[in-house]
Amino acid sequence: MAAAERAHWPGRLAGGIISAMNKTLSLALAAAAFCSSPAAAAPSVDWDGAVAVAQASPFAESLRADLQAFRARVRAENAELREAAAPSQPKDAFASAPACASADAVYFRAFSLEEAVRFLQPCAKDLSKAYGLPVSIEKGLVDGKPGILVGVPAMLPQESQVLSDLDCAVREQRKGRLLGLPASVGRVKP
Repeated sequence: MAAAERAHWPGRLAGGIISAMNKTLSLALAAAAFCSSPAAAAPSVDWDGAVAVAQASPFAESLRADLQAFRARVRAENAELREAAAPSQPKDAFASAPACASADAVYFRAFSLEEAVRFLQPCAKDLSKAYGLPVSIEKGLVDGKPGILVGVPAMLPQESQVLSDLDCAVREQRKGRLLGLPASVGRVKP
Protein backbone atom coordinates (compact mmCIF):
# COMPACT_ATOMS: atom_id res chain seq x y z
CA MET A 1 0.00 0.00 0.00
CA ALA A 2 1.49 3.35 -1.06
CA ALA A 3 1.98 6.15 1.46
CA ALA A 4 -0.70 8.27 -0.25
CA GLU A 5 -3.18 5.40 0.01
CA ARG A 6 -2.33 4.86 3.70
CA ALA A 7 -2.90 8.56 4.40
CA HIS A 8 -6.47 8.39 3.06
CA TRP A 9 -7.31 4.97 4.49
CA PRO A 10 -8.79 6.23 7.82
CA GLY A 11 -11.06 8.65 5.94
CA ARG A 12 -12.33 5.91 3.61
CA LEU A 13 -12.91 3.59 6.57
CA ALA A 14 -14.82 6.28 8.45
CA GLY A 15 -16.88 7.04 5.33
CA GLY A 16 -17.82 3.37 4.99
CA ILE A 17 -18.79 3.08 8.65
CA ILE A 18 -20.86 6.25 8.47
CA SER A 19 -22.65 5.09 5.31
CA ALA A 20 -23.49 1.73 6.90
CA MET A 21 -24.76 3.48 10.05
CA ASN A 22 -27.03 5.77 8.00
CA LYS A 23 -28.51 2.83 6.05
CA THR A 24 -29.13 0.89 9.28
CA LEU A 25 -30.74 3.94 10.87
CA SER A 26 -33.03 4.42 7.85
CA LEU A 27 -34.21 0.82 8.05
CA ALA A 28 -34.76 1.13 11.80
CA LEU A 29 -36.83 4.29 11.29
CA ALA A 30 -38.98 2.55 8.67
CA ALA A 31 -39.53 -0.49 10.89
CA ALA A 32 -40.35 1.65 13.91
CA ALA A 33 -42.87 3.71 11.98
CA PHE A 34 -44.53 0.60 10.57
CA CYS A 35 -44.78 -1.08 13.97
CA SER A 36 -45.92 2.02 15.83
CA SER A 37 -49.48 2.05 14.60
CA PRO A 38 -51.49 -1.00 13.56
CA ALA A 39 -53.88 1.21 11.60
CA ALA A 40 -51.09 3.00 9.77
CA ALA A 41 -50.43 2.44 6.14
CA ALA A 42 -47.12 0.96 5.08
CA PRO A 43 -44.32 3.47 5.56
CA SER A 44 -42.09 4.72 2.77
CA VAL A 45 -38.45 5.73 3.08
CA ASP A 46 -37.06 8.48 0.86
CA TRP A 47 -33.41 8.76 -0.26
CA ASP A 48 -32.43 10.69 2.84
CA GLY A 49 -33.92 8.03 5.11
CA ALA A 50 -36.93 10.12 6.15
CA VAL A 51 -39.95 7.99 7.00
CA ALA A 52 -43.41 8.90 5.77
CA VAL A 53 -46.59 7.20 7.06
CA ALA A 54 -50.07 7.85 5.69
CA GLN A 55 -51.72 7.80 9.13
CA ALA A 56 -49.83 8.34 12.32
CA SER A 57 -50.92 7.78 15.90
CA PRO A 58 -49.73 10.07 18.71
CA PHE A 59 -47.31 7.32 19.71
CA ALA A 60 -45.93 7.23 16.16
CA GLU A 61 -45.47 11.02 16.17
CA SER A 62 -43.65 10.85 19.50
CA LEU A 63 -41.48 8.02 18.21
CA ARG A 64 -40.76 9.95 15.03
CA ALA A 65 -39.64 13.00 17.05
CA ASP A 66 -37.37 10.80 19.19
CA LEU A 67 -35.91 9.14 16.12
CA GLN A 68 -35.29 12.49 14.44
CA ALA A 69 -33.45 13.68 17.55
CA PHE A 70 -31.44 10.46 17.48
CA ARG A 71 -30.65 10.99 13.79
CA ALA A 72 -29.41 14.53 14.54
CA ARG A 73 -27.08 13.12 17.24
CA VAL A 74 -25.78 10.45 14.84
CA ARG A 75 -25.10 13.06 12.15
CA ALA A 76 -23.21 15.21 14.66
CA GLU A 77 -21.14 12.20 15.73
CA ASN A 78 -20.55 11.31 12.07
CA ALA A 79 -19.20 14.81 11.46
CA GLU A 80 -16.85 14.45 14.44
CA LEU A 81 -15.69 11.05 13.18
CA ARG A 82 -15.00 12.43 9.70
CA GLU A 83 -13.06 15.33 11.19
CA ALA A 84 -11.00 13.01 13.41
CA ALA A 85 -10.25 10.66 10.49
CA ALA A 86 -9.14 13.45 8.16
CA PRO A 87 -5.38 13.70 7.82
CA SER A 88 -4.13 16.81 9.57
CA GLN A 89 -1.67 19.26 8.10
CA PRO A 90 1.79 19.53 9.65
CA LYS A 91 2.39 22.58 11.82
CA ASP A 92 5.45 24.27 13.25
CA ALA A 93 6.17 22.22 16.39
CA PHE A 94 8.47 24.91 17.75
CA ALA A 95 5.65 27.47 17.75
CA SER A 96 3.79 25.48 20.44
CA ALA A 97 6.83 25.26 22.74
CA PRO A 98 7.80 28.57 24.39
CA ALA A 99 11.40 27.49 25.08
CA CYS A 100 11.91 26.93 21.34
CA ALA A 101 11.61 30.66 20.63
CA SER A 102 15.36 30.87 21.27
CA ALA A 103 15.92 28.82 18.09
CA ASP A 104 14.60 31.75 16.02
CA ALA A 105 16.55 34.51 17.74
CA VAL A 106 19.51 36.17 16.04
CA TYR A 107 22.78 36.05 17.98
CA PHE A 108 25.94 38.13 17.57
CA ARG A 109 28.30 35.18 17.55
CA ALA A 110 28.09 31.71 16.07
CA PHE A 111 27.39 28.76 18.34
CA SER A 112 29.64 25.73 18.43
CA LEU A 113 27.80 22.45 17.93
CA GLU A 114 28.12 21.54 21.62
CA GLU A 115 26.86 24.98 22.73
CA ALA A 116 23.90 24.81 20.36
CA VAL A 117 22.85 21.37 21.60
CA ARG A 118 23.08 22.49 25.24
CA PHE A 119 21.24 25.73 24.43
CA LEU A 120 18.33 23.82 22.80
CA GLN A 121 17.76 21.33 25.66
CA PRO A 122 14.91 23.40 27.23
CA CYS A 123 13.27 23.35 23.79
CA ALA A 124 13.50 19.54 23.74
CA LYS A 125 11.87 19.38 27.19
CA ASP A 126 8.98 21.63 26.08
CA LEU A 127 8.46 19.55 22.93
CA SER A 128 8.44 16.37 25.02
CA LYS A 129 5.73 17.84 27.25
CA ALA A 130 3.71 19.11 24.29
CA TYR A 131 3.71 15.78 22.43
CA GLY A 132 3.78 13.41 25.39
CA LEU A 133 6.83 11.46 24.21
CA PRO A 134 10.57 11.95 24.48
CA VAL A 135 12.06 14.42 22.01
CA SER A 136 15.84 14.79 22.07
CA ILE A 137 18.22 17.32 20.59
CA GLU A 138 21.71 15.95 20.17
CA LYS A 139 24.80 16.02 18.00
CA GLY A 140 24.53 13.92 14.87
CA LEU A 141 25.25 13.73 11.18
CA VAL A 142 23.15 15.83 8.83
CA ASP A 143 23.83 15.02 5.19
CA GLY A 144 27.19 13.54 6.20
CA LYS A 145 28.28 16.65 8.14
CA PRO A 146 28.18 17.34 11.90
CA GLY A 147 24.92 19.00 12.88
CA ILE A 148 21.92 19.00 15.20
CA LEU A 149 19.64 15.97 15.24
CA VAL A 150 16.12 16.42 16.62
CA GLY A 151 15.18 12.87 17.58
CA VAL A 152 12.04 10.97 18.46
CA PRO A 153 11.75 7.31 19.54
CA ALA A 154 12.59 4.80 16.78
CA MET A 155 9.30 2.93 17.32
CA LEU A 156 7.31 5.98 16.12
CA PRO A 157 5.78 5.39 12.65
CA GLN A 158 7.17 7.48 9.81
CA GLU A 159 3.76 9.07 9.09
CA SER A 160 3.18 10.19 12.71
CA GLN A 161 1.97 13.72 13.43
CA VAL A 162 4.96 14.38 15.73
CA LEU A 163 7.48 13.61 12.99
CA SER A 164 5.63 15.68 10.41
CA ASP A 165 5.32 18.64 12.83
CA LEU A 166 9.01 18.50 13.76
CA ASP A 167 10.02 18.11 10.12
CA CYS A 168 7.89 21.15 9.25
CA ALA A 169 9.55 23.11 12.08
CA VAL A 170 13.11 22.24 11.08
CA ARG A 171 13.12 21.69 7.34
CA GLU A 172 10.34 23.97 6.10
CA GLN A 173 10.20 26.82 8.64
CA ARG A 174 13.93 27.05 9.42
CA LYS A 175 15.37 25.79 6.12
CA GLY A 176 17.17 22.86 7.78
CA ARG A 177 19.19 25.02 10.16
CA LEU A 178 19.00 25.63 13.92
CA LEU A 179 21.16 28.36 15.43
CA GLY A 180 23.06 28.58 12.14
CA LEU A 181 23.98 24.87 12.12
CA PRO A 182 22.63 22.13 9.84
CA ALA A 183 19.71 20.31 11.45
CA SER A 184 17.55 17.31 10.72
CA VAL A 185 14.72 15.31 12.29
CA GLY A 186 14.93 11.57 12.72
CA ARG A 187 14.09 8.54 14.79
CA VAL A 188 16.70 7.55 17.35
CA LYS A 189 17.16 4.44 19.48
CA PRO A 190 16.56 4.94 23.20
